[in-house]
Amino acid sequence: MKKNDLKQQLKEMSVEELQNENIALLKEQMSFRIQRAIGQLKKNHRMKEIRRSIARIKTILTEKSKNTEMKMGDKE
Repeated sequence: MKKNDLKQQLKEMSVEELQNENIALLKEQMSFRIQRAIGQLKKNHRMKEIRRSIARIKTILTEKSKNTEMKMGDKE
């Protein structure tokens, strides 16, 4: 999947879905860290992909929270 497609897909997700995806990625990241520590990690490139995906999700969550705050400020 292309990076832009992933970004668009993430932006269409709800906040709850994004948080669930973030938790799943954090669990996968922890699993890979353990595998790397004991020398069983086969897919080194996935560590970088997961780290960047987590960052993308956090960025989108921040954007959504700021948009919500701005909308709430406009109503007052």
